[in-house]
Amino acid sequence: MKKLTLLLIIILINASAFCQPKKESENLILIDGYIYGNVIDKSENLIHDTYKRGSEITFSYKYTDRNGKQQYFVINNSRSWDFTNASNTSDNVIRDFKLKILHENMNFKDPKYYQIGISYIIEKNDVSPFITGLIENEKNIWLHPPREFLFRILELNPFPYIKYPFQIGHTWNWDLEIGGQWGDKRWKEWTGNITNKYQYKITDKKTISTAIGALECYVIESEAKSELGTTKLTSYFNEQFGFVKLDYTNIDSSTIEIDIKGFKKEIVNIFKPKF
Repeated sequence: MKKLTLLLIIILINASAFCQPKKESENLILIDGYIYGNVIDKSENLIHDTYKRGSEITFSYKYTDRNGKQQYFVINNSRSWDFTNASNTSDNVIRDFKLKILHENMNFKDPKYYQIGISYIIEKNDVSPFITGLIENEKNIWLHPPREFLFRILELNPFPYIKYPFQIGHTWNWDLEIGGQWGDKRWKEWTGNITNKYQYKITDKKTISTAIGALECYVIESEAKSELGTTKLTSYFNEQFGFVKLDYTNIDSSTIEIDIKGFKKEIVNIFKPKF
């Protein structure tokens, strides 16, 4: 009986150790076997080479349905949303959104790592920002896409994600469980959880034309497969501004193209006013 009890204890300890994130160094932790997260006490000046605190990026988007019709969306008083024609010139039509890099972190008690806080401003007049997170360090840069209103469809697509070394031909994988709450009759509904299996590859490095000028970008081709089908993302990553262009092919064969439109850096006054 004592031997059986000891054996069970050993099995439980080994199982627990297997489920825990792997500590890679004093600064990094391997969260899920794929993504490297930052340990909370890591020096701030080492992890924000691209997504600087306080910066604000504006993006435009273009949605094209499976039949080739371009549409936007409007937000109703109940905060539900509906598609609208691209020709609609009403003020409540959503044609762009902002990404703000916050000074606060998205903290987690177990495991001990954090995500840099970000918010997506989708509604007019900065109403009800949606707060989520990104991870940036010397191993990888990964962030949540906007996932409210129409952009909920992007939960089923590959997330913006690039892994060092930044070299053409570099490949990596990732898995994520996605619950049925992300479903919508306008694209796909399901019950329970499905597992997206992602594949990423850096396929090119080229200069693209954007609203803020010509930018040199790494091109990442990615694909997500599950029992629901296949989605795709071609992302363009610039080392100064981050992901500046995202071309999605959605679960229902519609597409969303997201492009950088503007960039603002927080201005910090290092001089104290004289009185």
